[in-house]
Amino acid sequence: MEALTAIGLIANIVQFVDLGAKLIGSAKEMRDSASGMTVENKSLEEVTIEMRDLTSRLDPPTTKAKSDDEKALRRLAQECRELSDQILRLLKKVAPSKPNSTLRYMRSAFKNIKYKDEMRELEDKLAKCRDQLHLQFSKLTSLEVQGQLHALATLAHTNDGMLRTMEQQMKRLRQGTCVASLSVEAQDQIKTLLGLTRLTLEGKAAHNILSSLAFDEMRTRAETIQEEHCDTFRWIVDPNAEVDDTTLASNARELYLSWLSRGRGIFHVAGKLGSGKSTLMKFLFDHPETQQQLLKWAGEAKLVVINHFFWKPGKQSLQKSFNGMMRTLLFDLLDAHPELTKIAFPGAWARMTEEDKFSEFRIPMSLQITLDALLALLNDEAVQRSYRFCFFIDALDEFEDSPQHDDRYMVDALRSWVQTSPNTIKLCVSSREHNVFVNAFADGPRIRLQELTRHDMECFTRSKLGSIPEAAIRERLTHDIVDRSDGIFLWVVLVIKQLRQALEDGRDTSSFEEELATLPTELEELFEHLLKSIPKSQRKKASQIFSMVQEHETLPIKLSLLSCLHLDTYQADQQEKFATKRLSALPSLNMQDEYELHTWSKQLGHYYKAIVKD
Repeated sequence: MEALTAIGLIANIVQFVDLGAKLIGSAKEMRDSASGMTVENKSLEEVTIEMRDLTSRLDPPTTKAKSDDEKALRRLAQECRELSDQILRLLKKVAPSKPNSTLRYMRSAFKNIKYKDEMRELEDKLAKCRDQLHLQFSKLTSLEVQGQLHALATLAHTNDGMLRTMEQQMKRLRQGTCVASLSVEAQDQIKTLLGLTRLTLEGKAAHNILSSLAFDEMRTRAETIQEEHCDTFRWIVDPNAEVDDTTLASNARELYLSWLSRGRGIFHVAGKLGSGKSTLMKFLFDHPETQQQLLKWAGEAKLVVINHFFWKPGKQSLQKSFNGMMRTLLFDLLDAHPELTKIAFPGAWARMTEEDKFSEFRIPMSLQITLDALLALLNDEAVQRSYRFCFFIDALDEFEDSPQHDDRYMVDALRSWVQTSPNTIKLCVSSREHNVFVNAFADGPRIRLQELTRHDMECFTRSKLGSIPEAAIRERLTHDIVDRSDGIFLWVVLVIKQLRQALEDGRDTSSFEEELATLPTELEELFEHLLKSIPKSQRKKASQIFSMVQEHETLPIKLSLLSCLHLDTYQADQQEKFATKRLSALPSLNMQDEYELHTWSKQLGHYYKAIVKD
């Protein structure tokens, strides 16, 4: 089995337990937002509040309408205000009533789905009402403007000395909104309404472009990366962290921190397959020291720090393509600073803001379009003066695209960015030590991860072997495992899982020590060893479980790993009988019974060995 394929299978099995992915994603979006609302609902709320407030000021109770046209205008304003109030009440109804409550967020997610059609209907009514308001205003102004233009033209024939003044007034009238039949207050309010409507249109255009950039599974890889084990990787930001080689760790830390605070170009995290590069990249991106050092580099400019994680085993091609990376980076950048959207996408921005309506608008996001968008930002003088970008890009070796877009194409593009605007952008990237990456980033700072993580692996191993009472045996096993790992953190994780399973099965540590000496040190060979260690009597069911996981990735529904409990029933009853069974007739698992959970987990563990993580 190819190593990356095997790792992909691990991730797919772990992700197999996902139930109601879209519902949970909506709940998570609400939990992560400051307002407790989804992005779409928050955007709708802002637009609706603005429309309600403006129409309230358009119909002030202290003044009376002077004409029938103004009365009609006020009636429409009142209707818009009532629709706005209905939308805001519904948004309040679906919003979570209690912050920081997962259950409330889940309920709110259900309400979003339940009231989706009602919300859409109210949005459509508000849009139509707003259009009618605009038409009524146009009708109100057109006759008055035409009359004043005619009067000015008549005066031009009778008084040549006023010609220049009249021309200026005609030009001002054509461009303005002065209407004698409306009060001065109403005229000012309408002008304000039209100006803020422009801002609303621009906000909608920015939202439409973000929606065009987004794609399914955009965050999946980042969300599945395991958090670092306690105290691991601290050596790269903390001078007081315990390390095995003080000099190496100190050099790596100085290299990284100095690059953050005053360096340029590309910082390269190189490492073997399974050495922990993705976990380290997530650690670096999230660590507050990274932000503090980058702020020194940014100075008075606005700092934008974003990331992307390539994921070759991902089921979406965009998870491993160059365009997928471009869309993720641009989405996060423009989401943080929407004022840059019109610079990145000037053509689409002009089309969407010139159309005076709140319609959904999608643009195809090809690779060339997204590349042009980023280059437009990097080449813009205002951006160069006022912004600083730092991108963390993980797993370049998992990039997979069309034949004309190979690894060399990608690294050339990355290098061109930092060459185009060296003071504006810099990159921290990670990859395996393939020649194309080693050669391309030879001139910049680099660390080799497998040379720096021995102490981290020892800490991790000791924490997992706490059930072994003899301290001498624990230390001996710790050193033996780390020595044989050759810097591959994932190898340590898999071997320790095997050891813990062996202890659960009643084996003594001496027999495992003998087996440890025979384990292959390369990941691909270790995967093969683990699969072969599955007893022959259980290999058929193990194969079925793995096949279920792979097939599951192509289905529109999500099942849990509990589905494996039904395999025996499926085979005994034959397919047609199994399909007609009631759920109550199928075997079930008592999630509250710890003994039953342990028994089931132990049984299933025989089939997939150490390939599924705890």
